[in-house]
Amino acid sequence: MVMKVSEVFPIAAPAQNYVASVDPIAQAIAACANPETPLDQVAEIDGKIRFMKERIGEYEKARDAAFIERITAFGKPMRLGNCIFYLTEPETIKCESPAATLQMLLANLDLEGVERCLASGAFKHGATRKELEAIGQPELYELHFKITKKLTLKGEPITDKVLARVDENFIKRPRKGQEKP
Repeated sequence: MVMKVSEVFPIAAPAQNYVASVDPIAQAIAACANPETPLDQVAEIDGKIRFMKERIGEYEKARDAAFIERITAFGKPMRLGNCIFYLTEPETIKCESPAATLQMLLANLDLEGVERCLASGAFKHGATRKELEAIGQPELYELHFKITKKLTLKGEPITDKVLARVDENFIKRPRKGQEKP
C-alpha cells in the first residue's frame, strides 16, 4: 500500500501548519526560563523533548533501513533534492587479543619487526601509569610517554548562550587537601 506523505505527516503540508503544530512546544520551552515555572513542569518538558529526540532517532534508523532496501532493489544511488544516498561497506579491523598478538609477534619477529607492527597509540597511557605505579616504578612512565601541549585557535560562529547538559559524575572535583580553583 502506497501512502501519501500528507496522510502520514499532516504537518508537512503548508509551512504555517508545521509552525502552528510546533508553537505550543516552543511556548512550553520558553516557560522553562521563567523562575516561577515549577521545576516539575520544567522536568516534564525536558522529559518530553528527550522522548521526541529518541523517537526521531528511531525514525531515522527505520528510514535508513528503508533507503538501504530501496537502493539495493534498484541497484543505484538515490538522489533527494541536493542530497544523494548510496551504499558503502566500511571495513573495521580490530585486534582480538593485544596480549596474545604481542606474544606471537615477539616469538616470531625481532624487536624492530614488532615495533613496525605497533600503532602510534598502542599503549593506553592511563592504564600504563597505574600499572607502573602499582609495581613502584612511576618514573618509568615519564621515560616512555611524552605529554605535549599545543596552543591552537578555534573559531566558532557567535550564537546566543547555549545550555550544556552536564553529567555531574564527570565534574572534576578538588582532591582531599586541595583548594577549589
